[in-house]
Amino acid sequence: MTTTLELDLRTRMVPSAQNVADAKLVLADGSFEMALTAIMFPGKDDGWWDFDTVVETADPIFGCNNDDSYYVAMSNAEMVAAKALGERPGTVGYVVHSLRDGEVASSVFESIVPPLEILARADRKAGAR
Repeated sequence: MTTTLELDLRTRMVPSAQNVADAKLVLADGSFEMALTAIMFPGKDDGWWDFDTVVETADPIFGCNNDDSYYVAMSNAEMVAAKALGERPGTVGYVVHSLRDGEVASSVFESIVPPLEILARADRKAGAR
């Protein structure tokens, strides 16, 4: 039995139509196995899905393969999401897009790292260079 809350999650925790279209373009020539995009959930508490949770997406898109480039793309997408969320409360994540029978299949992942910590880690990493 599907609850109303589950239905809300399935219809709202999805990438934008533009992100899916952009992913299809990035994946079309076969250079990349996956394309990652940023996703933000302003006002969402980590781990809890509430009715009417706001979902926002952001550009750019990061092409990658099932190797170390995946982790670079994931970090970049989370950074874009954290910067787009800014000082607002909420959580961020990334969407993995891949081609399945010529159509884009997408999976959403919510980061367990708070957005401000993602930004702080990036600042520390940049300072270490």
